[in-house]
Amino acid sequence: MDKNNTYFKKWFSILLLFTGFLITYGTARAQQLFNTSIDVYNQYVWRGFDFGHAPSLQPSFTYDNSNLEIGVWGAFATIGKPAYTETDAYVSYAVPIKTGSLSLGITDYFFPSSTPGKYFDYANAHVFEANVGYTGPRNFPIGLSANINFAGGDKQNSMYLQASYPILTAELTMGVIPFKSDYYGLTSPGVVLLGISNTQQVKITDDFSLPVHGAVQVNPYTKNIFLLFGITM
Repeated sequence: MDKNNTYFKKWFSILLLFTGFLITYGTARAQQLFNTSIDVYNQYVWRGFDFGHAPSLQPSFTYDNSNLEIGVWGAFATIGKPAYTETDAYVSYAVPIKTGSLSLGITDYFFPSSTPGKYFDYANAHVFEANVGYTGPRNFPIGLSANINFAGGDKQNSMYLQASYPILTAELTMGVIPFKSDYYGLTSPGVVLLGISNTQQVKITDDFSLPVHGAVQVNPYTKNIFLLFGITM
């Protein structure tokens, strides 16, 4: 048996057991901490790259308990043969510090449309990413993150770095891939994301507002531009 598969099955089982513990611990409280939502976007662009070339439905199911969050997020293109699909499991933990906050997390990326019927092939059909993030204090609310693939199908251990900063009601973002990466399709280091985004609450009724998201993103490496629009329900 593949040792990598055995390793990931072990830790995946531990994660499931831990999630089961959270479910059984204080049922009434747990019900308040589980959340389901769905985003609808005109297209799915991630880290400067378009996935699916189509409108995208992006549901999520999360358990959020103070600083700990466990969830599953997906993206499903509405057209395509086959239509692009992605289902990612993740866990993250935020740690408040004097100068802001730190976050640590692991994400398991899986692409059913590319590797159908291979969900339990952890060594090849998945990509496991470790990430660390920093958010500054109110007087300097910069966001920094480093993300590195450490196991699974990306044998090069690709890395992605991102910085963001709020300006008025918008947020500026820059993303960089510092090394050659087959996973991201780069033959040399490059800036893959320069963007500005905004989220507004659009009032529908006195009791209901709809979050609306907009962004303009440029990928200098691929020389592409994206105008994005989405809503959260």
